[in-house]
Amino acid sequence: MHYTADVIVIGAGSTGCSIAFHLARSGVKTVLMDQGAVASGPTGRSVAILRQHYTHPAVSHLAQLSVPFFANWRDEVGGDCGFVRTGFLTAVAVRDFEALKANVHEQRSLGIEVELLSVDQMHELIPDMVKTGLAGGASPQGGWAISLTRMR
Repeated sequence: MHYTADVIVIGAGSTGCSIAFHLARSGVKTVLMDQGAVASGPTGRSVAILRQHYTHPAVSHLAQLSVPFFANWRDEVGGDCGFVRTGFLTAVAVRDFEALKANVHEQRSLGIEVELLSVDQMHELIPDMVKTGLAGGASPQGGWAISLTRMR
């Protein structure tokens, strides 16, 4: 049996599947290949977090574009991806606080809704959190997505 394609995407993790999906949806004849099953690598071992807090602006921007996609999965793809908007807290030590502030500034310039939080504000959100050694954190929009019904 012979297959032809305009594009072959190698790697059926979250990135490869997304690339193949969007190419196919735009009419490009696409084949998705992986040495194992879909999501059999790091994607399948992830904790399904959807976050926008990354140190590289391009990655933050790509993540920013993906959150509404997950929120509207039924309309975009069909079915249920199990998206739950919970927010995402990133806490840092004193030595990393200036870098976090710069990162938050960069994310805001991209239009990402992110808030710089004090240790006390984080503790209000998570009362069991140990505050020792922390300087503050950032809380951008985010959540997690996993459909347990699809895994059965």
